[in-house]
Amino acid sequence: MATIWATKMVSGFQFQPGDTAYWVWNNAPSETVYSFSVQPYVLQGSYGSAQVMGVNYYVHGNPQEREVHITVKNTGSTTINYDLFMSQIHI
Repeated sequence: MATIWATKMVSGFQFQPGDTAYWVWNNAPSETVYSFSVQPYVLQGSYGSAQVMGVNYYVHGNPQEREVHITVKNTGSTTINYDLFMSQIHI
């Protein structure tokens, strides 16, 4: 039976418009489906937006190491703080 769980991976602060952040998760479990989302925070009355721009999976080495690389971008015109969330389904 599949196991499903979600977690906040990281929080980012003072993320400038147009900036990109790059996160790497080493030794990610195999036989797992991942999903990522980002939630921006701004001052009340302001508008902010952020996007998960890419998720890449790498396997290398002997023994094999699995890595998940996540790219987040501030797609708005204001400085934001953000939380990056991950959900997993382990098969």
